[in-house]
Amino acid sequence: MPSLKIPVLGLAAVLMALVLTAGCAYQASDSNYQDIGVIKTDTEGATLWDRTIDSGYTDALFRMTHLSDVVSATDGRVFVGYNLVYRPRSDPSMHMVWITCFGPDGEGIWNWSVDLDLPNDIAPAPDGGCVVVADTSKNAAVKIGPDGRTRWTVCASTLSFEPTAVASTAAGRYIVGRENALAWLDENGTVIDVKKYTEGQNPAGYVNTIVPMTDGGCAVVYDSSENPGVIRLNAGGEILWNTSGLTSTAENIDGYREILDVREIEEGGLGLLVVEGESGRDTGQIRDIVYGPDGAVLGEKTFAIPSGGLITRAPGGGYVIAAVEDSKGNPGVEIPAGESPSYVHLIKLNAAGHQEWDRTVGSRPGRYHVVSIGPAGADGYVVIVGEIAPSS
Repeated sequence: MPSLKIPVLGLAAVLMALVLTAGCAYQASDSNYQDIGVIKTDTEGATLWDRTIDSGYTDALFRMTHLSDVVSATDGRVFVGYNLVYRPRSDPSMHMVWITCFGPDGEGIWNWSVDLDLPNDIAPAPDGGCVVVADTSKNAAVKIGPDGRTRWTVCASTLSFEPTAVASTAAGRYIVGRENALAWLDENGTVIDVKKYTEGQNPAGYVNTIVPMTDGGCAVVYDSSENPGVIRLNAGGEILWNTSGLTSTAENIDGYREILDVREIEEGGLGLLVVEGESGRDTGQIRDIVYGPDGAVLGEKTFAIPSGGLITRAPGGGYVIAAVEDSKGNPGVEIPAGESPSYVHLIKLNAAGHQEWDRTVGSRPGRYHVVSIGPAGADGYVVIVGEIAPSS
């Protein structure tokens, strides 16, 4: 198990962060290129605590297309998933994939690891643990208890597919999914139901997020070759409506599209934040689309955010953006080596998309890239960053 260096730099907070990992390599190296930062702020952007995960080797934290990177939990725990890019020469038996659990005050509680079964998604469990899913035949779904020990495992043959997304429901159950398939599990990992959908019902695409709804149903977010969308299901798993690729009601912009945030708006409706343009996330153009319970578009607006920034809805209304800027105020996805140190910023926008404030967060400058941002209930925000290790 890596020795995690987690400096105590802040105060208490009630949150739970979910960060997904991607990529896994087999080369051996003792280099340390990247660390991982977890920053908790209050609702005004003041830093409450700042933690660093440093295994002593190269830790990779890559944002995939999942949207549930940050969720809040009543017990205030924080789960961060990451992987070692290289298997250490000094410890060739070390596991490659890790999940670290932090407590409400940011203290490290436990580390859970697996060799090469890379998690695709993580969901909180009511007991303070979590459920991890992976597209592998053996460990398709794994329940980790509040003490960091494995409680149960579900194989892909039991589900009839290898899942790419998981969500926990208010009823204490779990929904796991893959393109054209969903399964419902109880708290013991027993499969309650499995549903398959035809391609006509559910456009083929990578299922990256499942969003539980208050009516017992869910929204399934999929990515289909620059044409992402959302399928709304009722409590029985029947399709209520489909966004069919997010075609704009105002002007259809060809090129890149990525859904950055999906939330239930009032009861039964959905709000989507979508970045779009010709060159990907560095374009900084955001569309906010609000759907009613029947799938009708109730409202839509477009506004700009800093290049490479990520956005989430603010609990009290408006939006909060996490972005990287250098010491001269120049935004960037990642500040190149040799240039001014970068700082992580939180930027609050009102409902019309106009800036209300800009705060520098974290305890120090560095070479960062933003991986995730999300609300910690109504108490603040958590930002996950990749940090180029000072020794590199």
